[in-house]
Amino acid sequence: MHRSRNPLALLAVATAALLTPVGAVAQVLADGDPPLTQEIVAEFVKATEFTTLGKFTPQQTERMRTILIKYWSDGTTPRAVVGTVDGMRQLRALPARTQRLALTSNIMGFLIRADEAVKQGDESSILMLEVYRQSNPALVPEAPLFSKALADAYIDAFLFLGSVQSGKPEPKLSEASRQKLRVQLARDFAKAEKEQREQFQENVAKVMGHMIQWPNMDELDRLLVRADLGAKLTPQEQQTVMQARQMMSQHNHQMMSNQLNFMKQNTDTIMGSAPYWNPSENRWEQKGGIVTEFGVTSVKGG
Repeated sequence: MHRSRNPLALLAVATAALLTPVGAVAQVLADGDPPLTQEIVAEFVKATEFTTLGKFTPQQTERMRTILIKYWSDGTTPRAVVGTVDGMRQLRALPARTQRLALTSNIMGFLIRADEAVKQGDESSILMLEVYRQSNPALVPEAPLFSKALADAYIDAFLFLGSVQSGKPEPKLSEASRQKLRVQLARDFAKAEKEQREQFQENVAKVMGHMIQWPNMDELDRLLVRADLGAKLTPQEQQTVMQARQMMSQHNHQMMSNQLNFMKQNTDTIMGSAPYWNPSENRWEQKGGIVTEFGVTSVKGG
């Protein structure tokens, strides 16, 4: 077993924190730094449920308790587990929208790593994926990790990017359109090579990062993002962008521009162009990827 790939460590997102309230007597299950208590087990199960979009049964909770006792005995994961609990507490204190986007932007990467650890026989990974799958069935058999929740997150990211690029409101998709898109995304993901999957996940995470920040951006920041993503700007907007760029550090602007252009190019390659309105057909269309109508979805070449 390769401990460096243990998802208990991969889950850690913050520094360790004391979990037992002052004056409380904790039930110690295993010695360590910190000692494993029943409270830590319960909190870690909650954090894992949040991460896997699932729900532990009493039997699965007991299995995780046994696994943690075993891990505590070899001293490799206590602080990673406690850090995960503390990090999830901090995440749950944020607005619901931020929680959802932060979670879904990283969950596929986590699931892929956990799946790799399962092949190595890691007990915690086996249990985590079991919890995930019982609440998130696969859309297609060939993509066992690709669920409805993941597909919806990716569709929302794609629509957001298209809206930013086009300057038009996001189209309202019918449930039938969404379901066809979900299945198509799952099938495309299943056919992709490992490197392509990782690149796809990275690009989606970047878009979701902009989705998190977008509500707090001022008008100028949004305009600069639209410009760097290739949006069609009015002459006045172009002039504003030019003036703003002249005031910015050349170095900082180049870093921002390179990242956004990289995201745009790769998103276009994977998912096609941004949606655009075709008045002659009275529908939203997309070149090089999935074509979405209000209620009808198909695939069209570029």
